[in-house]
Amino acid sequence: MPIAVTNSTSTIILDDGGGQIAVSKELVRVSNYDTNVRIQWSPTEYRVYPAADFTAPTGTALAIKDAIEAFLDTSTPSVSTAVTSVIPGTGATNLGKAIDTATGLTDTGVLTLATRDDALSALTPIEGDNVQLRVDANGALWTHDDALDAALAGNELQVDIVAALPAGELFLGAMAGRTIIANGTVTRPADTTTYTANDVISAATGVAITFSVARLTSGSTGRSGVIQSATLVDSGNETTKLDGDLFLFDTSFTAGNDNAAFVPTDANMLNLLGVITFSGGTARSGLAGTGGNSAYPNALSGGIPFVCLTENQLYGIFVARNAYVPISAEVFTFRLGILQD
Repeated sequence: MPIAVTNSTSTIILDDGGGQIAVSKELVRVSNYDTNVRIQWSPTEYRVYPAADFTAPTGTALAIKDAIEAFLDTSTPSVSTAVTSVIPGTGATNLGKAIDTATGLTDTGVLTLATRDDALSALTPIEGDNVQLRVDANGALWTHDDALDAALAGNELQVDIVAALPAGELFLGAMAGRTIIANGTVTRPADTTTYTANDVISAATGVAITFSVARLTSGSTGRSGVIQSATLVDSGNETTKLDGDLFLFDTSFTAGNDNAAFVPTDANMLNLLGVITFSGGTARSGLAGTGGNSAYPNALSGGIPFVCLTENQLYGIFVARNAYVPISAEVFTFRLGILQD
């Protein structure tokens, strides 16, 4: 039975002697195996012929297959118009879109689909396999960050500080002001020389009393706070109690030796923050006698604000305001209640 396949404009015509079949070139698939040629145009419609039965084209099964496929390549598929108009352009009806161009109301494109997966369940595909995009119940795209997952362990955000905090009002673990007690001590000389009003009470060299008041021990210039209370603890408990003033400065200076008159300069007084008065009339006795002790409370109504001009320090000078007979090596300890900013 002679077999002939001829080329038409958009079809091929199959003539097996029992009739002709015109098949759209878009549907035809041709293959060969052994000495046979298979022509198929739907999942259930096909013909298989021996190569020797072909009168047009002729040759081996492979040669006949290639000849028929050449017919198919000369066709103009119906999709060619769509390919020509969709791919190259960037207009409203084209798939291509120009960079940095606003989306129009009627722009045409390809819809990207994603799978809704509210709990982000595990996938069957292994690493390296292609998978679909997934979104939550609100349509938000699921993303994943290993470093963030490690930081969000449990119910707290864990932050590792890998470098020094920058300059400024930044304190790790301290989000607001806090209260501290800053102590300053002066131990007078080992004598019992009487003080008169306006005498300095200090170590023999007249060094100022220092108070550590800022949050940091270094880099504290500009740190601020408020002195809210003050208490004087005296290692003695004499019958005649001391009246005294604690002058507080933001800059240190030598105020004179012990038992010398307090004579600050005008420049010194411009660094004065405030004066805290301790009155013998408010003193509370502890142990009695020369080996006893006493305390002088002072609530400091209103407080004394300060800003550190040198790192972490304020400076005090203690001045007697009455005639006072001290004990040898008497120790005066000042305890300042400070609210740090």
